[in-house]
Amino acid sequence: MTHIFNGHPNGILGSDGRVRPEVTEAASRGIILDVAHAGVHFDVNVARTAMEQGLLPHTLSTDMVRSSADRPSYDLLGVMSTFLALGLPIDAVVRAVTSAPAKAIGQEHRLGSLLPGAEGDAAVLSLEEGQFAFGDAAGHTIVASRRFVPVVTVRGGRRWHARS
Repeated sequence: MTHIFNGHPNGILGSDGRVRPEVTEAASRGIILDVAHAGVHFDVNVARTAMEQGLLPHTLSTDMVRSSADRPSYDLLGVMSTFLALGLPIDAVVRAVTSAPAKAIGQEHRLGSLLPGAEGDAAVLSLEEGQFAFGDAAGHTIVASRRFVPVVTVRGGRRWHARS
């Protein structure tokens, strides 16, 4: 299930502000809950409310589409930083962009880990301290005291440095 934290009337929250029972039941049956934050179908307040009620995303993604002048683009590090600011522990944030998506597509033996036999792609990230604002489709903003920044990436055995 994708775009789980949208603010639309037919979303995961009922009119009482509680996570709909059928959503909780679906998650308990193994339905994967994905964020797909591209700006349009994400509401910080819905995410905060659902997470406070114990409904956490399994995977974090961007669902990036071509950006335009009137619509900002959200990158994966921004999505990760947003969920860190919402209180998702750092190990859960990292798992939600590595091993969890790999398992969701049946590729956990090959992707999402640094175990022997896996692809071995890796991103080295740093946490930068400061004041960083992340927005959503509803015009809400969350201010984070930390954000993920790239240091170096290894892809296919080749090392790529982040731009300074």
